[in-house]
Amino acid sequence: MNTTTKGKLIVISAPSGTGKTSIVKALTQRANNLIVSVSTTTRKARPGEVEGSDYFFVNKSSFETLKKQGEFIEWAKVYGNQYGTSERWIKDKMKTGNNILLEIDWQGAQQIKEKFKSSENLITIFLKPPSLEELHKRLKERGKDSDETIKNRVSLATSDIEHSKEFQHVIINDSFEETLTKIQNIIFS
Repeated sequence: MNTTTKGKLIVISAPSGTGKTSIVKALTQRANNLIVSVSTTTRKARPGEVEGSDYFFVNKSSFETLKKQGEFIEWAKVYGNQYGTSERWIKDKMKTGNNILLEIDWQGAQQIKEKFKSSENLITIFLKPPSLEELHKRLKERGKDSDETIKNRVSLATSDIEHSKEFQHVIINDSFEETLTKIQNIIFS
């Protein structure tokens, strides 16, 4: 990242069901200089998701083409689907002073840390659930996944949590408001 960069890149990672999407939405509602990066994915859209707002939905062939062209600053395969973030889009937005929020997994965070390793404009945050039991409960209450998918997500959460030590900040999302305040303090301090 060059020295003309004015904005910050804020990476927020967490196991599925920990509350990162809700936290990110609340952050953008409270601060007008935060933009959520829209990832490209091979995953099918869930009910209510909007193309270009939630994700850019592409097939596997298109994703592979974009990846080979070097379009992604990071990409990962998660739960059988691929996700990627446009490097050009991120850098253009940061140059104009925008702070960009990225909701990505730990694998993507590693790639970003490698590309931005000398940048003081990068903030990495990992959200942990209070417990695996609470995570299971949250996934069940969300009502979006089958019992088998929930079981797999909780199992993978253990591995995800092991990577939390690679982040600058680790926050247990036990209280939504407290977590939100802590993240705001990290970003804007």
